Amino acid sequence: MKKIIAALSALFLIFCSASFSQNSTARASLQNGIPVYYKNVDSTRMCSVIITIKGGSLMYPREFSGIESALLELMSRGSKKFPYAKIQELGAEKHVSFSHSTSYAGSTFSFSCIDYYFDEVLPIFLDCFLNPSYDAIQFENMLTEYGQDVQKILNKPESFLFYTMKKEVYKNHPLESSAGVLPESLENITLENLKSHYEKILDASRISVVAAGTLNEKKLEKSLEKTLGKIPRSEKLFTPPEIPALEISGENIVLQNAAISGSGHIARVFKSPDIFSEDFIPARLAAEMYNEVLFNIVRTMRGACYTPSTSIGFSPAPFGNDFLYRVSDLQNAARFLKEAQESFSSGRMLSLVEDRVEYDSIEERLPGFINKYITSAYTNQQTCSLIAARAASSLLQLNDIDGLDKFMEQIKNVHATDVIRVFKKYWTEGAFRFFAITGPEDAEKIRFE
Repeated sequence: MKKIIAALSALFLIFCSASFSQNSTARASLQNGIPVYYKNVDSTRMCSVIITIKGGSLMYPREFSGIESALLELMSRGSKKFPYAKIQELGAEKHVSFSHSTSYAGSTFSFSCIDYYFDEVLPIFLDCFLNPSYDAIQFENMLTEYGQDVQKILNKPESFLFYTMKKEVYKNHPLESSAGVLPESLENITLENLKSHYEKILDASRISVVAAGTLNEKKLEKSLEKTLGKIPRSEKLFTPPEIPALEISGENIVLQNAAISGSGHIARVFKSPDIFSEDFIPARLAAEMYNEVLFNIVRTMRGACYTPSTSIGFSPAPFGNDFLYRVSDLQNAARFLKEAQESFSSGRMLSLVEDRVEYDSIEERLPGFINKYITSAYTNQQTCSLIAARAASSLLQLNDIDGLDKFMEQIKNVHATDVIRVFKKYWTEGAFRFFAITGPEDAEKIRFE
C-alpha cells in the first residue's frame, strides 16, 4: 500500500495544476505542424526527448483499457532496424533509459541519456516510434507480464478494492477506461489490435515534442523533420471527448477475500475538485494537512488501522478517497474517520506530544505545509528527465508546458479559510460512498456509521 500512496503522491506532483487559459509557444514547428518545445537545463549533461500523443485512455472503451500503454511498451522493445537486444545494451552500458506513460489526457514516449550519446540514441528512439518491430517473442513476454499484473489485481485485496471502486464510480462515464490493462481488457491486447491502434495515434495533429537538457536545437529539429515531420496530419482537428462532471451515488459495497481474514481495508469515496477548479489547489493542501490528523486520530489514538490516508484525484472529473489500510477495528473505523473529519473541520490540527493531545490552528500550521510541499515538489522534480516529464504532462493536460510552475506560484496564496472551506465542501458535506474488503467471516462486522 505504501507503493500505491507513493505513486499517487508522485503523480500529484507531476500533474497537479490550476486553470490557465494561455498556451505555451513552441520554439519550432515541423513541416506537418508538429510543435517542438524546449526546457533549458544548463546544470546537467543529461538530455531527454519526449514525444507526446494527445488522447490517452479517453479514446477507447473500457474493454480496450491499456491498449495504448501496451503499444508503447512494445515500441520500446525494438524497431525493425534496432532489436530489443540493442536497446538493452544501451541501457546496460550507457545508462540510456527508454520509458513511456499513459493517462486520460494522452501518452508519452521518451528517452534520456548523457549528451555524449545523444546523436547515437536519437535515431534508435525515433525508429522505435516510427517503425516498431512488433516482435512476436517480446509481445508474448509482455503479455505474460500483463497476465501476472491482472492476477495481482484480482488476488491482492487492496488492488481488487481499488479496481472495483474505480469501476463502480466511473460506470458509464468517459473515465471508466483505464490507462493500464484490466482483467476485462487483457484478451483484447493482441498484435492485430496494437497495429490497428498504432495507425490511429500516428497523426501529426495529436503529436508534440518536448526536449530538455544541453541540446543542439537546430540539429535536433533537422533530425525530427526527416522523421516525425513525415507523419501525415489529419484534416480534421483533433478534439478530445467531452468529460461530464462526476456524481457519487450508489450503495456501499463490501467485498470478501479470505487472504485478509481478521482484518480489512475500507475506502470512503467522495467527489473532489477538478484540475481546472479554483478549489483544486487548496484541496490539495487540505489533503496534505488532513493526512496528519487522520494518522494521529485513527491510528495513534484509536488504533483502528495500520495506515490511514487521504487523497484527491487529478482529472477533469476526479474523485477523492479516505483509505484505511489494514483495519483492525472493523466496527468503529468509520466512526473514528468521522471523528477526524469533525476535528479538522473545526480548524484545528490535532497532535500527540509525549502522550498529550495538543491542538494547533490550521492557520498556524499552513505556512509550514506550503513550504514543505513546494520544497518536496522541486526537490523531486529537478532531474532533466523529470523536468521534461513535468512539462510534457502539463502540455497534455493544460496545453501549457509551464502549468505546474504556475501552480506552485498560486499555492503560496492559499489561506486557512480556503483549506477549511474546501475540506467541508468535499470531504464532509458532499455525497460519499464506502467500499470495503475483508474476510468472509468478518463481512458482517463492518459498520459505516
